[in-house]
Amino acid sequence: MLNFSTYAPHPVGDAANYLRRLPEEDRGRHHWKVAVRMLDHALTEPLCLKTATISLQTALAMDRKLTEPLGD
Repeated sequence: MLNFSTYAPHPVGDAANYLRRLPEEDRGRHHWKVAVRMLDHALTEPLCLKTATISLQTALAMDRKLTEPLGD
């Protein structure tokens, strides 16, 4: 389970590392494909960062990997 209430100061790098370590089986699931694609876009287009964050949160929630609901 992940706890984002004390999230690291480098969230984009941490998210990229997390996605890089995902097992192939998980990476093939649609919600993870979307999260990976959105993070890739956010790395080149900062306006996509919020969408990438929401996509990652959604994927984590769908796999029940969040310890608590996320606020704004």
